[in-house]
Amino acid sequence: MLERMVNPVFRGTRSWDAGATSAAFFAATKPHMIGRSTVHVLKGGMNSLAAALSRDLVLMLNTRALRIEAPASGPCRVEVERDGQGETLEADRVVCAVEGGHANALVPGLAPEDRDFMARVRYNPPGMVHVRLNRQVAARMNFFTDRAGGAIATYQKIPGNEAQGSHPLLYAQLIPEANRRARDEGMTDRIHEIVAKDLRRLYPTLDADRVDDHNQWVACMLPEFYPGCAAEVRRFLDRQAASRGRLHFCCDYLAQALVTGAAASGKAAAGWLVAQGGIDHRRNPCVRSRKDCPVACPAPVDSFRAEYVIMPGSGIRNGAPSEDFAGYAKAVIDGMTIHVSGTLGQGEDGQPPDDAGQKARNALASIDKALKQAESGLTDAVACRVYITDAAWLGEVFRDIRPTNTMLICQIPTQGAKVEIEITVSRAG
Repeated sequence: MLERMVNPVFRGTRSWDAGATSAAFFAATKPHMIGRSTVHVLKGGMNSLAAALSRDLVLMLNTRALRIEAPASGPCRVEVERDGQGETLEADRVVCAVEGGHANALVPGLAPEDRDFMARVRYNPPGMVHVRLNRQVAARMNFFTDRAGGAIATYQKIPGNEAQGSHPLLYAQLIPEANRRARDEGMTDRIHEIVAKDLRRLYPTLDADRVDDHNQWVACMLPEFYPGCAAEVRRFLDRQAASRGRLHFCCDYLAQALVTGAAASGKAAAGWLVAQGGIDHRRNPCVRSRKDCPVACPAPVDSFRAEYVIMPGSGIRNGAPSEDFAGYAKAVIDGMTIHVSGTLGQGEDGQPPDDAGQKARNALASIDKALKQAESGLTDAVACRVYITDAAWLGEVFRDIRPTNTMLICQIPTQGAKVEIEITVSRAG
């Protein structure tokens, strides 16, 4: 697997040192690639994603964020510099989607444990060379493992296309060790010198066919998921979910260092905004034109489904004494599925009401409250298991949802309890 999958994809295309990367990251990203031979991309190109995301937003160009303040009361403030002039923006809530390495400088009020986490976020710096050729070439791509030797991890011959105005190219990307050399020896603008020997070996007529070179150095390309990083990310996300603050972080370092991971992190932030009282088109439609609208109008709330993609087994707790006594969690997130423990129908005073139907309604309300912590709800239910003596109330909640249902008549080992409900939901829809 290291030779055929991990090294080509991660060392070859992303310049990661596989030996210094978290095994949890490989486990979370590689299984779905087994048996696949095709890579799917956006029909309109990568730019179409950014274009779609920015379509309904007011974009501020030539603007640099300097400081973010999110006090417990009053407006949040973002100090920016736009076209050389200082300005302070105010907002109800702020989503910070910058690289983790910038967070501490932007948000000086972070808690110590969050500052420590942000300080450990690191990115890989890959170097690349693009060589323009004076003659056509046949398409070819090679990935080289660490046993191949040389300074090149990825080598590609790219045919030209006269109709599109593109020239034939050679592309070479450095191995992690060569990236470190380029950075430490100040050769980030002379990467072609590092790969020259290997390029001549791979393309013998290089000197005769070369028109020019273009060196490309990306100081922070993708976050590096070091061993132990997944657990740290999970703890940070748990702290963020439990916080009542008005500042929310999202970016690729909080999900997976791939397009889908970054998108999932942003999607979770959108769900947080809606849950915190953000704009909902169904209740508060924007009556102004998109051109004049000064705020970001998200899609209807039903379209937001947060996707926690780092580690399975994330627990949601409600603080009940029985959780510690019996050793369980109120709910457990397993990828796109959430399993909710059997729930009794106690009232606000902690005691179960006499009416079995009210017990059931209380239980479902408790389950729905837990699911909302993961940006889900009873409308995502796919399975329901009920321990009860009267089932008439079920149709009130599930008439339009229609999950599978198993009902058992049995003794419940809690005094006064007549109803216990266990739910499974899926956020994959």
